[in-house]
Amino acid sequence: MKKFLRHFTEMFAAMGLGMLVLAAPVEALLHPVTAVSATVMAASMTVPMAWWMHHRRHPVRDNVEMAGTMVVPTIAAIALYWLGALGSHGVIMVQHAVMIPAMAGVIVWQWRRPVLPRRPRNTATMLATSVPAESDLGYRFGRSAGHVPGATPS
Repeated sequence: MKKFLRHFTEMFAAMGLGMLVLAAPVEALLHPVTAVSATVMAASMTVPMAWWMHHRRHPVRDNVEMAGTMVVPTIAAIALYWLGALGSHGVIMVQHAVMIPAMAGVIVWQWRRPVLPRRPRNTATMLATSVPAESDLGYRFGRSAGHVPGATPS
């Protein structure tokens, strides 16, 4: 439970900082239009959250799933607004009311997956370990290391 709360708090903090730093200036310049405002809000929360997850070495798949918790409710709220089911102030409220539980659900979903080895932080180490050794090539491609293309197996 402690790890869940830490992760949820980190994601929430990244989203909050994104709203303050990215959304506030854009909102002040654009004189908010509902669909644009909701889209800017979603992007300003998604970008810093995805960056923080990348910084904490989460897999890309987890990053995409978490970004989906921001984008899907935004699209749904804008669609409801365009259909006349929501007022302009309701878009942001619905967007956030769905986003936060969706984010918690995805964190729980991701926690049930087996943990994969994480990539190294150092770029030089990452590049050195991503290039297979010559003896490893046969194993990776389903052949023995001594395989010669076009030769008949003995």
